[in-house]
Amino acid sequence: MYLKAQSVDVFPISRARSTNPTARLISEEHLLNLVRSICDTDSFVVTKDFIESNDLEFMIHGYYFKILGNSIPLDQFSSEIWATIYLDTSDNNYVTLFGSDSDEADPAARTFNGLNLTSEIPTSNDGRTSHTLLLLKKDANNWIVPDESRLKFDAESIRDIKIKWSAYQ
Repeated sequence: MYLKAQSVDVFPISRARSTNPTARLISEEHLLNLVRSICDTDSFVVTKDFIESNDLEFMIHGYYFKILGNSIPLDQFSSEIWATIYLDTSDNNYVTLFGSDSDEADPAARTFNGLNLTSEIPTSNDGRTSHTLLLLKKDANNWIVPDESRLKFDAESIRDIKIKWSAYQ
């Protein structure tokens, strides 16, 4: 399922058509490398507590997404919501997010096909490079952010930070 383009923000992304494509790709690649070097986990949910009317923020492989509140049709999912992105690796020099806004004339009707939401973890990526994150789980009648999806750092990194910080005290 793809959401309306107006309800999804993503950064960095090179889908703007007004600038030099090579410059956009270089910026996207460098920003992604920077973001991925800061965190230990490839993907995580930024939003602490999910409330349907609030925005849902998360990172997948260095891409930051914000889905506007009430944009996910929760009734179309049974017990889990998985988010998947696909990377365009056709140019060996640059990797970019595969996807763009659809071409409908009315901006409100456009969908953003760079983020796919499914009720199960995808088993096939059609030969494309993909990255997946468990966004939400249903707990009784409420949707929650699973604890495992919130992790940004592993225990070893936190231990190393504490050791280095204690040396300065």
